[in-house]
Amino acid sequence: MRVLDCHPGRHQATIAHAGERDWPESNCYVDLLLGIVQALGLEPRACLAFTVATEFEGDQWTFYKPPHTDLHDFYGLRIEELNVWRPVLEHVVGQVGGGRLPLVEVDAFYLPDTTQTDYRSRHTKTTIGVNAVDLEGERLEYFHNAGYYELSGDDFRGLFRLDRDTPADWLAPYCEIAKLDHVTAVDSATLRDLAMD
Repeated sequence: MRVLDCHPGRHQATIAHAGERDWPESNCYVDLLLGIVQALGLEPRACLAFTVATEFEGDQWTFYKPPHTDLHDFYGLRIEELNVWRPVLEHVVGQVGGGRLPLVEVDAFYLPDTTQTDYRSRHTKTTIGVNAVDLEGERLEYFHNAGYYELSGDDFRGLFRLDRDTPADWLAPYCEIAKLDHVTAVDSATLRDLAMD
């Protein structure tokens, strides 16, 4: 089951991550959204307009992510919170089957693309955008940081806690869904004006 026609190894890096540019993967949510916007065939630079509107909030800077209103106004991309009331994997399968991308907080310990940092070495929170899931083959394809990856087997089972007892005080992860049914491309002049506003 797949939402977008993306495949590991054939995914093109976004303009923020390609070529001579130096874009450290320091905000998985921003990188994730840039990858999704580009995979939709849209211009990702416009959604970076929020970076110049960042303010000091008294004890921290404004949280660093594109406002969901911008994503909707620029691209027709709607992001909504997902109420996790069943096992996360059931929600993922249902959302992908419905043509939506689940954005799920997961443990990077099970993400092979984090080999240089967290994979199988430490437990850290990060967000992925699930594009394809195969229950029978225990396989998942996902957007994360600057790329598009896949995982399977033990990583699949670990990511969704399939082989693990769930402690009584375990909290379900924060999840969202990217709704693609109203996505539209606007001309570059209009997109530039929206981003400038």
